[in-house]
Amino acid sequence: MNTETENPTQEDNSIAPNKVNGDEKPFFSIAIAYNILGLIVGFSIIFIRDVRTAAIFGMVYPLLAIIVIIFSKGNIKFLSETKKSKKWFTMFGFFLPTFTQLLNSLGKYDLLDYKNVWLPFLIVAVVVLLMLISTGLNYAIGGVIGQIIFMFIASLIYGFGFVIQVNCVFDQSHPTKADGELTAKHSQWGRSSENYYFAVNFVVDGKQITRSPEVSKSTYDQYQPGSHIIVNIKKGTLNIPWYYITK
Repeated sequence: MNTETENPTQEDNSIAPNKVNGDEKPFFSIAIAYNILGLIVGFSIIFIRDVRTAAIFGMVYPLLAIIVIIFSKGNIKFLSETKKSKKWFTMFGFFLPTFTQLLNSLGKYDLLDYKNVWLPFLIVAVVVLLMLISTGLNYAIGGVIGQIIFMFIASLIYGFGFVIQVNCVFDQSHPTKADGELTAKHSQWGRSSENYYFAVNFVVDGKQITRSPEVSKSTYDQYQPGSHIIVNIKKGTLNIPWYYITK
């Protein structure tokens, strides 16, 4: 005789489909709101004119995913899969602002060298990765190694964008001016618009340097090869020197 009885009210959350009942609706709403707002924040970073505001949005909003996960008491994770788990996710809300922050950093700021980038970049990336792993792993869906790899990639993207933004946006140093010469220029089509580039030679600490920064169309049209150009060099908040060309 089978003495085991089944409790029809018990449910295995690790394999149950992602249906929303009354108790889960608050977490469902929070996760959806976080991800949708992350989409809005991600696109707004590109168009916000105040670079400090855009930088703060890009640095702070992704980290709110960790706070959301912690206060959800296990009902929200970084990743999820509706066929295997009832837990909701914050992946999109984290990744979209992080990615646009990276694009913003690479598109607006030109570094003189990268030797001082790697240490703060790795520190930030590792800290974010450990926080995501400790709070956001969803064991119910399996594929833990795959989740960690995805978290690792997201943390690297966040870390690099974070370091560039902190170094350049919040740099209060006075620029040092260097005399530069425009040796060549060219344009090329990107996905949706034409991009413009200079090849500039200038001297920093007695060392000849050649860089190819992206410039605006007005600056591109203003100068011809052989023109004298002022290159402004800044120290950087994190001691990562960067430069820009005076229009």
